[in-house]
Amino acid sequence: MRNFLDRLSAPALAIALSTPMAAAEKLEEVIVTAQKREQLLKDVPISVVAMDGEQLVRQGIVDLEDLTAGAIPSLHIYPLGATQSNLVATIRGAGNTDATQYLREPGTAFYIDGVYLGRSHGLGNDLVDPQRIEVLMGPQGTLFGRNTIGGAVNIVSRQPSGELSLRQRVRAGRFGEVLSATHIDLPETAGVSAKLSYVHSQRDGIVKNLARNRDDYGEYDKHGWRLSAVWTASEAVTVSYAYDYSDIESTQNYHQFYENNTGVFSQERGHQSHTRHPVDFFQPSEVEHSGHTLRITAALSENLSFTSLSAYRELEENIFNNFAGAAFFNGLALNWDAGQRQWSQEFQLAGSHRHIEWVAGLYAYDESFGQDQQNFFTYDMFGRFAGGPGPMPPTVFDALALNADTPANITDGKAKSQAAFAQATWTPDIFQRRLHLTLGGRYTDDEREASRQWFEYRKVDIDSDNDDWTLNAAFDVSPEVMTYAKWSTAYRAGGVNSKSDLFTPYDDETVESYEIGAKAAFERFSASLAWFTSEYQDTQRDLPNPDNITATETINAQKTIDISGVELDLKYIPLARMTLGIKYTYLDGDIPLEEDPFNPGQTIQYYAPQAPRHAGALTLGYELPAFSFGTINLHLDATSSGQYAHSARNNDGMEAYTLINARATLSEIPIGRNGGNLSIALWGKNITDETEASYRFRSGPVIAQTLFDPATWGIEMFYRL
Repeated sequence: MRNFLDRLSAPALAIALSTPMAAAEKLEEVIVTAQKREQLLKDVPISVVAMDGEQLVRQGIVDLEDLTAGAIPSLHIYPLGATQSNLVATIRGAGNTDATQYLREPGTAFYIDGVYLGRSHGLGNDLVDPQRIEVLMGPQGTLFGRNTIGGAVNIVSRQPSGELSLRQRVRAGRFGEVLSATHIDLPETAGVSAKLSYVHSQRDGIVKNLARNRDDYGEYDKHGWRLSAVWTASEAVTVSYAYDYSDIESTQNYHQFYENNTGVFSQERGHQSHTRHPVDFFQPSEVEHSGHTLRITAALSENLSFTSLSAYRELEENIFNNFAGAAFFNGLALNWDAGQRQWSQEFQLAGSHRHIEWVAGLYAYDESFGQDQQNFFTYDMFGRFAGGPGPMPPTVFDALALNADTPANITDGKAKSQAAFAQATWTPDIFQRRLHLTLGGRYTDDEREASRQWFEYRKVDIDSDNDDWTLNAAFDVSPEVMTYAKWSTAYRAGGVNSKSDLFTPYDDETVESYEIGAKAAFERFSASLAWFTSEYQDTQRDLPNPDNITATETINAQKTIDISGVELDLKYIPLARMTLGIKYTYLDGDIPLEEDPFNPGQTIQYYAPQAPRHAGALTLGYELPAFSFGTINLHLDATSSGQYAHSARNNDGMEAYTLINARATLSEIPIGRNGGNLSIALWGKNITDETEASYRFRSGPVIAQTLFDPATWGIEMFYRL
């Protein structure tokens, strides 16, 4: 099988074999909200990938970090090297590769039930009860606003059903992995339906710390719960409320040596079972995330509706890292305490009139945040294993002076954003009403103030505004086939790098994108194909400062950057009880040489980060004929990627990889007389124990990296009542 996969993918095509929960006879229709209203996926004239709750279970995806391997090829997502709970995400090669800073804006926007998340901190928590995940490819500046230059990820939660039910999931696996998820739906009472979900997961460390009575690398303990209620106040008015809370306590992933030219330690290419030396100055990080969401929907008339979406969210984190000598060729330890508060309000009017469907709205966002970061240089290298921070002994490798612990970097800031948007689709009588023309626009005004105390006090104010537009022409070739052409723009707000020496602001980044696509949906076959090209102006780049190894600088690119590509998504039922699917992405970046900002007069080649030329996903699954004791489903999935640059400066690149997962499920086992049923699954992830890197950086004479998790396996049980 592995030889077959290698021949099929070269190292570029990712293969995933997924199993249907019932005998495959025809493909299910998928509903998404990619245009602020419910539509069939096949009717949305943009590139969208949606994964429903059952598909997430089949592929063993319990949190967003599980998408690291590439189940959605255009979306590159991975935990930051400093902490498991902070996720970095790019779509089509656009995004932000430093998720530690509160003064930076992401390039890929995350939403929970339509509520924008200002920070990617804490996204590593388990998904509490997702109905589906929608990934919108390409700029989404009109309907979703700023910071969507790559695209948007919208997590849609399962709503209360109004009927008494229980769903219980229990999972156990290698490295002491345990997961328990409980979902209780209550019967509707006085027009109110409610649901309570609780998820807990934990795992021991993957890399054993040789220091006694200290935590290991890669362990976690996560809790999350969500209470949601829907009140049908009348036939015209619906009010829904949700409160969610998550707590993540975890240690960082272990950084090992891909290359080490210090002469002190050797290369560590394979999975390591223990640290290279005792790491005594080490402790877990903790992130708490909570939020309230209130949605009011009112039908003002048969063709006009009003929606109010109000949200308030809080984030608290205490991050601790010890790179055990893999960073800056000494014992760097990093700690920060941070907090963030955000409030948002969106009003929407949606309606239709004769040949026009439209949506218009107002949006307001207010955010405050603070971060206190400290770098320590410890005795954890060269055989000096003392228990805490202190002066480093001079060595030929140290570019730092004695007592080199840097002062605390204290940053505070506020951000406000207001926007007005509208989008309308006109379907004229010509061509038998098969032509659909869409025009949309958004105006955004941003204000940001930030201050930093680090060696000295500095303060900046950044104000900007921007217009974003979209124009889309779609044509229904037949009831099953649709083609479209789209032009759109988006922008990422400017900011300031809290780690820079000068604390100098940088400008907004803008993108203009063209996309041509086609979609087809038949009973046993569906396909989506998109070709796109995007032109980025003033691209925001993070660069290491060669004069200060603890600092990075963010600059705007001097020249236009072009990224073009193709996205393909196929699903097919070749035989009864069998499903087949292929996802594939091709990316090609045109990035001209530019002057090195640290060496005037010299040119340098930059790269599009997290943008492999080839990546993809193929699915195939089979369900055996039903037995008296239940139904057996077989599942195999693999993901693969070609080589790519980890950052704009490449950091020596990332090798191609192929990861294979497997699953066998015995489902629909009747339990008792109350209608309950049980499912039992055996699963394995990275079953060939591949040793490829998911994160890599250069530090002087050292190239450090973290690897995908080693082979893991376990058992999982579901009970439904």
